[in-house]
Amino acid sequence: MSLSFRIITIILIVISVILAGFGWFTVHDERETLRGLLDKQGRDIS
Repeated sequence: MSLSFRIITIILIVISVILAGFGWFTVHDERETLRGLLDKQGRDIS
């Protein structure tokens, strides 16, 4: 394998890991927000 191919592969892997981490954080944050809203609505009903 050529050096440029290895560099491009490493860059793509790093970008993929960063995007996956950002996606996980976004989903986790949204779930926590929705849980908070549901909890508040549940308390408001009773």
